[in-house]
Amino acid sequence: MTFTFFKNPDIYFPEKYNCVSYSVPEIELSSKQAVACGYSFRKKDYSVKITNYHGKSAKKLIIPYKIDGMTVDEICDKAFENAKFTKLYIHGKIKKIGKGAFSNSNVQTVVIADGIKRIPERMFRDCKNLAEINIPPTVKSIGKSAFEDCASLEFIAFPQSIRDIGDFVFLDSGLKRFAIETDNNFIPDGKTFYGSPIANEYDVICTSFAGNPLKVAYVKCGSFKFNEKYITFLPNSLICASKINLESCSRIHFYRNAFDDHRSYCGMRMFDKNQFVILPEGYGAKYGYYFPDYVTVKNYFYTNYFCIDENGNWNEDVNSKSRKLSPYIVRTNGDKADVEVITSYLPSWTLKLPHRHIKIGAFIENVEKYAIDCCNAETVYIDYIHAEGEIFSPYCHNLHKVTWKNDNCKYIPPSSLIGYFLHNELLKAFAPVSAQVNGRYKRYFFNREIIDDIFTSKFYECKYYYYHTRRIRISNKAKVLIAIDVLRSTQLSHEKSTEIYSNFLMNHQKYAHDVCELIKDKYPDYAETLKVL
Repeated sequence: MTFTFFKNPDIYFPEKYNCVSYSVPEIELSSKQAVACGYSFRKKDYSVKITNYHGKSAKKLIIPYKIDGMTVDEICDKAFENAKFTKLYIHGKIKKIGKGAFSNSNVQTVVIADGIKRIPERMFRDCKNLAEINIPPTVKSIGKSAFEDCASLEFIAFPQSIRDIGDFVFLDSGLKRFAIETDNNFIPDGKTFYGSPIANEYDVICTSFAGNPLKVAYVKCGSFKFNEKYITFLPNSLICASKINLESCSRIHFYRNAFDDHRSYCGMRMFDKNQFVILPEGYGAKYGYYFPDYVTVKNYFYTNYFCIDENGNWNEDVNSKSRKLSPYIVRTNGDKADVEVITSYLPSWTLKLPHRHIKIGAFIENVEKYAIDCCNAETVYIDYIHAEGEIFSPYCHNLHKVTWKNDNCKYIPPSSLIGYFLHNELLKAFAPVSAQVNGRYKRYFFNREIIDDIFTSKFYECKYYYYHTRRIRISNKAKVLIAIDVLRSTQLSHEKSTEIYSNFLMNHQKYAHDVCELIKDKYPDYAETLKVL
């Protein structure tokens, strides 16, 4: 089937490839050897982080796997900045890599093992000789300006695990081509390719293969006419698109912020009669985009909802227009709410209910980040879920128990016991993770590694209010409650052993008993569970 998307523009379609895993040598050093090699490092309770590197020029640099028998699991910000080496090997046990970790180095080839989950901001910025890098099938996101000014980097391949790519990633780089493993869920920012040769050469950059429903990641300023029936604009894709004509496209889907900061200027000339536009924002956004009156705008971003009480009567406070646009129906019975999702996806910040116990039914193909924003919810049951990020907003302070699919159940202590900031970090575990089980990678909803990291730390750095950070102390009381919750939760096939939690409770039996006694009036389940454990 032939698709004609535009009238005379230069369009780039990505190449297709199959992701390959790479092995990395595991080097173990003593403290003395590591210092002699040029590493500055700091020992933590159970692991080591590299703080700086001042080694001599070398053809090959292999990040040590262990120092004094302790795993190297962190690289600090700018630790290898200005380093002189040509080939870099990064092992998969590293859990955190700081911003600009290898910036302005002489590296030409980078080999990354499976296990690395994020390429952070400015990781290889100003690495002008970097020409080859493999991104393993465990990487989920690439941060802002990660490959900025990498003049020799002409090609890169993205595995299907990628969910998020920041802006200006390839600014002033040499990028001319890229490949993807699949076009599903590949959602870069429209500014990702900005300032690169590929963006300068092509009028339109797509993140779907030729012949598939078109996904547009970048549109250069110009005069284009869309002839396809169905098209999706990704975030910030329409940076300067005032001359785009969508008169013959009958179905259009805009991700939030597709228009960048030019929404009021772009929307006037883009649409014609009898068009169907899906806009995943609030109802007022229709007017923010200046759509003509004859354009039908449908969105699923309502906070109002169908509401039926225990007697089967409609809530008359909800007006008819919001009923039509609501993504879900709610049946209530006291503190309980039974939610039936009537759309195929649940956008961010959508589900806002005051009930303590919530059951979400129906098949949901896509649950966006922070979709569930129920501040009073203590327990949540979900029939089926396919998530794009952390599905619970930071305001779900009281959430204690989550159950989904085949009675899989996870507990976390409520914020009233461990504090708002720590509870917020534990909520982040309810997000997709790719894990290797029986030699194959699968995608699971729940990332216990986040809880493991918190539990094994004395202090944990968390983000709040966008770019602000806070260093919180993980008390023994919090560790007791976390350990009990992990041990009584369902252990999924991709999760590691829970031995660290059982050992902790065994070594702190009296203290754990005292903690549970103090809270037994309001949370008797902890004392009961501890007896069984």
